[in-house]
Amino acid sequence: MIDAVIGLRNLGRNRRRTLLTGSLVAFGVVCLIVFQSLKVGMHEQMIVSTTSLDNGILQIHAPDYRPNRSLLQPINDSVDLLDRLEQHQIRYAERLKTAALLLAGPQSSMISLSGIIPEHEAQVTQISNQMREGTYLGRSNTIVLSQALCQALSLSLNDQVTVMAQNSAGQPALAKLTIVGMFSTGLPSFDTTHAYVELATLQQLIKAPQVISEISIHTQLDNQNDMETRLLPLLSKDQRITRWQEALPDLVQLIELNDTTMSILIVIVFVLVGMGILNTMTMITYERFEEFGLLAALGYPPAGVIRMVLSEALFLGTGAALIGGLIGAVICLWLGQHGLDLSQLTSNNQYFTNAHILYPQLRWLDMVAAFLLAAVTCFFSGLFPAWKASRLNPVEALRHI
Repeated sequence: MIDAVIGLRNLGRNRRRTLLTGSLVAFGVVCLIVFQSLKVGMHEQMIVSTTSLDNGILQIHAPDYRPNRSLLQPINDSVDLLDRLEQHQIRYAERLKTAALLLAGPQSSMISLSGIIPEHEAQVTQISNQMREGTYLGRSNTIVLSQALCQALSLSLNDQVTVMAQNSAGQPALAKLTIVGMFSTGLPSFDTTHAYVELATLQQLIKAPQVISEISIHTQLDNQNDMETRLLPLLSKDQRITRWQEALPDLVQLIELNDTTMSILIVIVFVLVGMGILNTMTMITYERFEEFGLLAALGYPPAGVIRMVLSEALFLGTGAALIGGLIGAVICLWLGQHGLDLSQLTSNNQYFTNAHILYPQLRWLDMVAAFLLAAVTCFFSGLFPAWKASRLNPVEALRHI
């Protein structure tokens, strides 16, 4: 106990140095908490924005489903499954998707054509909120295209286009459809390749009555596992759940890359913090050679010297970490209220279609981890100076100037 008290008192012997070193530790903790909170918030926004664009958090497919729109991959017993979902009050959007060729006079474009029920689709994706002109379907033999695609093909509302797709027998099928609405997500790569028709219209076009190839389930991101648990008893052996992690491997890889980058930054910051602590404790040790020599001459045990120096390092680190944690939490709470405007960087990014304001997600686990990391860094940074001080020869130390 006396070792810890002496170590705490020693921090006041050179307050300027203690303040500077403590500021370095606090800065590292602030960086860790703020960056981690921003990363968590960014990842959540990326997932929500991307899944609400088309996929959804969870999907139901046939067991051998592959993301190949040129092949019809129907869900068996889909009518019974939809009834069970209704009975359990699970909101969903059933779809039929296929690759198609859009013909507009002499011009054409390949698209991913989705047959949907607009009322159900609006519960899962954001396209209904991105309508810029006209209506979101509503009757048969109509189509909704993006403003970007209409502009590229010189089309306007109420124009007719021809859609060609492969039917269930493998033969080409044609249908004339009227443009009743235009949407815009701000993402040219998505807008120019997606179009929507009524589910019954697409089923009639490809001669696949009552066939659907996909069911997207409405749920919150943090409720994904619970919803999956609810769904499993409702599925037959000819149906399986596809999580967003399977449907969007590029997004998963990007998140993993961000995690790796963040880990590297954390290592760099705390290596610098550790070097600062090591430098400070080493200077303290050399400045107090005579003091340590006198303690050794009076019979003070080497273990006591080690405890004294390590206590000093731990008090310095933990105190600074607490202050840094408080500052970091205040910054995150303020950003949580006001957000961080990223519109200049994310205006055409598919991972930020809902909004361009980033809100950090402060987690208590991250604060505890930052505090523990700072404490461990300070402890190991103080080991060498403590060991050095405990190995001093009393006679040589007392002669040290």
